Parts: sequence; C-alpha cells; structure tokens
Amino acid sequence: MGKITKKMNSQERQLRILISIACILCSFVIFYNIFFVPEIAAPTVVYIDKNEQTVENREFSEEHNEMQNEKININLASEEELSKLPGIGNQTAKKIIEKRKEINNFKSIENIKEISGIGEKKFERIKNLICV
Repeated sequence: MGKITKKMNSQERQLRILISIACILCSFVIFYNIFFVPEIAAPTVVYIDKNEQTVENREFSEEHNEMQNEKININLASEEELSKLPGIGNQTAKKIIEKRKEINNFKSIENIKEISGIGEKKFERIKNLICV
C-alpha cells in the first residue's frame, strides 16, 4: 500500500503554524499559573477612627474569625486585645482600661458607651464581639 500524502498550500501551512504557536503559548500560561502565581491574599480592611485620628489595617483572616467566635471580655482584656476591636485604637483601649479601674469593672457591655469616643454606632459594631 502506498502512502497517501496531500501537499499543503502556504495558507494551510501558516494556519497550522499559528495553531501550534497558540497551543504552546497556552501551555506556558497554564504552567505559569500553576507554579508561579502566588495565592490571593485575604482582603485588607482599613478602619479609620475619626475621634482619635488613627488608621489601623486589619486583615480578614483567621484572627478575625477567632474574634467572631470568641468574645473579648472587656473586664479582663489588655490594651492590645481591646485595640483589635473594629474602630478601637490604642487611645480608646486605654480609656476603656481606665474606666474599668475607675468603676471596678463593667456591669454590662452597654457601660462601655460611657467612654468618650464610643458612641452608639461604634457600640453597634463591637457589641457582638465583647462580653463582661
């Protein structure tokens, strides 16, 4: 049996070359995306505390998820723990600790609204994250 061959004209040859190049480029793109593109980081949220003129960056990460599950006891929390609450900077955290010492611990979470810088809006943001 003889081999059947068909001669390609120049347009068919160019088309096959272009298709081959496209396949090679697609392979490189897939390879690059699999091995070299870093994972997407968690989104960053910027909280601006208008009363204290501070800006804090926080990532919605495992730490934030832990805060959702574990409430912060405002009668026991340190300044660092309190400043992790949304909208609570270092200055407000210090005020919370001072007020806590002054009144010999908070009786309810609503007492935190007595602190200057914590109004109804801020309290609404943190009330599900704190306890006494």
